[in-house]
Amino acid sequence: MIALIGLPGCGKSTVGRQLARRLNVPFFDSDQVLEQRLGCSVRDYFEREGESCFRDREETVIDELSQVAEGVLSTGVAQCCDLTIASICASAPMWCI
Repeated sequence: MIALIGLPGCGKSTVGRQLARRLNVPFFDSDQVLEQRLGCSVRDYFEREGESCFRDREETVIDELSQVAEGVLSTGVAQCCDLTIASICASAPMWCI
């Protein structure tokens, strides 16, 4: 797994999709996966349930995605500041965009 981190709008998903296509591996965007599971936008869930609940759900998704043997994971920079999530991703090469 290769993890791409960076601020919103910096191109993680664009670069991630292209990299995954070139490597012939799956691409995962943690926010998109989370939104699919929540049934609403990250912003709506964050506002409705609060940061603590959101971070718990986010941690679960990133933990599951990091277990995939091959792929490219796009995730925000805040996730890497969280020690639990940083340890989950520690085994993956990380690129800051």
